[in-house]
Amino acid sequence: MKSWRVLAAACALALSVAGCASAPEPVGPVSCALLSSREVSYLSTESRNNPFVPITGLLRGTDEFVVLKVSLSLSQASQVILEGSVQAEDGSEVARLQTLPQMIRYWQDEDEVPHRDVVARGNTLTRWYPPSPSFEAKQGRSEYIVVFKGKKPIPRPATVSLALTLGDGTSQEFTFSLPPKT
Repeated sequence: MKSWRVLAAACALALSVAGCASAPEPVGPVSCALLSSREVSYLSTESRNNPFVPITGLLRGTDEFVVLKVSLSLSQASQVILEGSVQAEDGSEVARLQTLPQMIRYWQDEDEVPHRDVVARGNTLTRWYPPSPSFEAKQGRSEYIVVFKGKKPIPRPATVSLALTLGDGTSQEFTFSLPPKT
C-alpha cells in the first residue's frame, strides 16, 4: 500500500515539474497576445453580456472585433501609450483601436440590448479595458484587453499592429497576422 502512495506522489511531482518547465517565460515587462474567439468567451461570466463579442444577426451584425490581451509587469508605475490598427494587404486601415468610451457607447447605442445588459457589459469593460489610450499603469502585474473594430467581415489577409510606449521611452510593437474567419 505504501509503494502506491510513493508512486502516486512521484507521478504528481513529475507532472507538476513538467508543467512548470513548459510554461512560457515572460519576455520583459510587456507582452501581447491575439485572442481566439474561445479565449474571448472566457472574459465574461455570462456569454450574452460579453462586451468583447460584437452584436450578431443578419441585419444588426455589421461589425467584427479583433481582441488583444496586453500584459504588463512593471517594476514601478509608468505612463503607457497604446496605438494600433488593423491593415489589409494594400495598406488600408480595416479596423481601428477602440477607446473605453467608444466601447461603452457601442453598447449604449444598441436599441435591442436591455439596460441591465448594457450596465453588465460596461462593468466588464471597466474591469478589463485601459481607461484611455494614454494611461498610468500601476507597479506590478496587470492585464488589459483592447479591441479593434472593423466592418464585418474584416478582409483577410490582414495585419494587426499594436505599439506600446512606456513613460521611460521604451517602445515595443506587436504584429499579428489575422487568421482566416472560421
